[in-house]
Amino acid sequence: MRNWCSNCLKVMGEKDEVDGFLEAAKGVDLAMPAGMTEMELDFDRLPPTPPDIPREARGEWRKEHWGTSWSCYIDPAYPDEGRWKRNAGRRF
Repeated sequence: MRNWCSNCLKVMGEKDEVDGFLEAAKGVDLAMPAGMTEMELDFDRLPPTPPDIPREARGEWRKEHWGTSWSCYIDPAYPDEGRWKRNAGRRF
């Protein structure tokens, strides 16, 4: 059984660097219902799990490189909780 938690990720930098990170971090979750497949933060994009790692060993590789064996997940019941928010008082 998975253990769920909530986290806050603050990405800081020059506007073009932050925009580049946000674009590179996007992914697709094919297990989600239609219309909810876009992931704004997909651990498997930064860095991706190497395709040559056997399926049964992927969890260990992910724990070593990401700190968790699962990617990010946004609960459909709380979609706004997982959206990127820009600080209106700060220039990007």
